[in-house]
Amino acid sequence: MNQNIKVSGILKETKCLLSSPNAWIKNSAAQDKNGKPTYPFSADAVCWCISGALDKAAAFETSGYQKARDILESLINQPIPMWNDTRGRTHKEVLELLDQAIKLAENESY
Repeated sequence: MNQNIKVSGILKETKCLLSSPNAWIKNSAAQDKNGKPTYPFSADAVCWCISGALDKAAAFETSGYQKARDILESLINQPIPMWNDTRGRTHKEVLELLDQAIKLAENESY
């Protein structure tokens, strides 16, 4: 599979996981339905921060994961968790960031 297809697929899956405002969180990689922190890969996880959703979406595809992370961080000029957890950050901004990253990955512009 072409590398940019893998990367865009990881980013698209990340966006899919975070598509609902209730699926996006701050200050924790993942949480269960009771709001308790859990691992992003846990079957109990129902919401994620961007990094947690990226971990789950990559499913151990390390090279695609790192390239997806690099694209995101190049767009925000800071570590993903810092950007995700910034006071006032909105779900809409998260989805817009992921859309930008998907376009870059599809166009091999990274």
